[in-house]
Amino acid sequence: MASKTRRAARPPASIHRYSPRTRLLAGILAVVMLGSLVTVGIASLADRGGSGGGNEAVVPNPCPALDKSDGPQYDFTARPIYCLESGVAYTAVFDTSEGEIRFTLDRARMPETTNNFVALARYGYYDNTLLFRIDPSIGIIQGGSPTTNDWSDPGPGYTIADEGGVFRRTADGGATGPFSYESGQLVMARSAGLNSSGAQFFLTTTESVSLLDSQGSYLLFGATDNAGQSVLDAMMDLYVVDPESPYGGGPTHEIVVHSVTIVEGKLKIADNRSQPGSSQLSVQLNSNELALGQIAVVTEGRDELEDPVQLTIHQNQLYWVDDSSDKIHRAELDGTM
Repeated sequence: MASKTRRAARPPASIHRYSPRTRLLAGILAVVMLGSLVTVGIASLADRGGSGGGNEAVVPNPCPALDKSDGPQYDFTARPIYCLESGVAYTAVFDTSEGEIRFTLDRARMPETTNNFVALARYGYYDNTLLFRIDPSIGIIQGGSPTTNDWSDPGPGYTIADEGGVFRRTADGGATGPFSYESGQLVMARSAGLNSSGAQFFLTTTESVSLLDSQGSYLLFGATDNAGQSVLDAMMDLYVVDPESPYGGGPTHEIVVHSVTIVEGKLKIADNRSQPGSSQLSVQLNSNELALGQIAVVTEGRDELEDPVQLTIHQNQLYWVDDSSDKIHRAELDGTM
C-alpha cells in the first residue's frame, strides 16, 4: 500500500540555470546551426511542463497489522509491498453466513497474487461483504466488492500483474492464460486485457467451471477441502432464477462474508537422508505431523519413491496428501524451516 507525498515544485527552466561552459557551447552551436535553437526550445518547454505539475513520490506503507488494526481500508494508491514470510504456509479462512471455508493459498506458484489477497484481507477489505453473484452456468460464486457489493465496484485502486504461466493478449482485447479449473478453488476475477485483476474473486463450485479453461487467464491461487466444498455446494443450492437480476438470478437470501482471516503455519522439515542408512523425511505443520514418507532416490528434480507414497519433493517443492480431503498440498522448501 502506498501514500503520496507531494514535493515542492521546481522553478521554471531557464538558460541562467546552466553553467558558463554550457552557455558558451550553446552560443557557439546557435551561431553555427540555427536548428539547435528549436531543440533548446523544446527541451525548455518539457522542463517547464514537468515542473509546473510538481513531482509525486510513491511512499510504500508498511505491511498491514496481522490483527487487522490497520483497517478497514478500501482505497489504495498502489499494490501491496511484499509481506509474505519465507517458510510460512498461508490459509484464508472465510467465515460466512453459510459456514466456514478454508483455502490453502498457493504462494509457491502465485506469490504476488497470494500476497495481494493476504494484505487486503488483513486490511479488512473483505469483511462484512456479500457474495453477490452466483452463476451455475459456469459454476462460480463471486465476491470481493466492499463499496458496491456488485461487479461495478471500483476496486482497491490498482491492479496486479499476471503470473503463474504464459499470458497472451487476444485480438478482441482479452487475454488467455495457463490455468484450468475445477470445483473448490479460489480464483481472482479480472477485467479484459492483461494484468487486470484487483480484489474481486470467485469461488469455483461445480465442474461447469471448466468452461473457463479456454480462457485460462483467471489467477488460480487457492484450494479448499471437502468440508469447504460442502459449504460451497450449499451456497449454490440457494440459487433461483430471477429475470430482474443483472446476473439472471441469485441466492434466496444474502450470502454474507463476515470476515476473511489469514492463518499462518510454519512448515518444519526433519530431513534425515544425510544420515547413513536413513532415507526418512518427515513434515510438520506447527505441532501437527502431516506426513511421513520414504525417499529412495532424489536426483535431477525427479523422485523415485517407495510405496506407500505420502510425500514427495520436486523442483524444490514439497508435496503431500491430506488424507481427510484427498487434496494435494504444496509448499516451497526453504533452508530456514
